[in-house]
Amino acid sequence: MRQENLNYSIYSILRELEDCLKEKKYFAALSIALILPDICSKIMDDKETGGNRYSKWCNVYLVPYLPSIMNIMLFETDWGRIIYQLRCGVLHNGENDAKEYKKYKHFKLEDFNLYVDESKKPLECPLRLRKIDNRIEYQNETYVKIDIDIRYLAYIIEQGTLAFINDLNLNEQDFPVLEINVYGNNN
Repeated sequence: MRQENLNYSIYSILRELEDCLKEKKYFAALSIALILPDICSKIMDDKETGGNRYSKWCNVYLVPYLPSIMNIMLFETDWGRIIYQLRCGVLHNGENDAKEYKKYKHFKLEDFNLYVDESKKPLECPLRLRKIDNRIEYQNETYVKIDIDIRYLAYIIEQGTLAFINDLNLNEQDFPVLEINVYGNNN
C-alpha cells in the first residue's frame, strides 16, 4: 500500500480556489475564500480569537480592494464583521441568511444575496447594498440585503491574501496549514 502526503500552504489553497472558480464549483470556491481570512488572521494574531481577529484582518486587507464608488454606508461600518457573519452562515449552517438582523451604523443587515453573473467579469460585479423595499421600517431602521457575486468576493479575498503574504514575506514553505495523508493501492 502506498502513502502520499498532501501538504497545504496558503499558496496551495489559493490555487484550489482558482481551480474551483474555473470549474464553476461556486460553493467550494466560496467556502475556500471564506476560510482564507481565518488562516491569515491566525498567522497575524494568534492571541485574539474568532470573530474579532477575522474582522480585523478583513478590515485591513480586504477593504482596500472594495471599489471607491461604493455607497458610503459600507465604509462607515465594520465590513470585516459583515464578511465574518457571511462566513459563519455559510460554513456553519450552509445558509446566507443573516438571521440576527445585525445592526450596523446606518442599517440592519437582513441577508446576503449570493450570485454569479457569468455574463460579466468578476470585477464588473461589485458588492452592493440593496434596501429591502417591502420591509416595514421600524424605529427608522433601514433593512438591507447585500448582493455578492461569489467570484468578486473570491477575488478581493485572494488579493487581500496576496497582500498579506507580501507584507509578511511568506514563501511556499512558511506556515504549512494542513497535511492530508492519502492511502491507496500500488495500482
